[in-house]
Amino acid sequence: MKAYKLHEPKTLENFRPGTYDEPAVRDYEVKIQVKATSLNYRDWALANGWFGYPGEVLPM
Repeated sequence: MKAYKLHEPKTLENFRPGTYDEPAVRDYEVKIQVKATSLNYRDWALANGWFGYPGEVLPM
């Protein structure tokens, strides 16, 4: 699957696209097809470390 990943140091310059293994869908989950996404102020703030989010995948 195609996804963006936030690399260290966490800045927008290190928010890079890549191809990753698709995670398995569990019994209580659904798989959807996404045609378009965008970044908003919250995403930008997370990428700049303003909220202290420690993960590499930005929550949607």
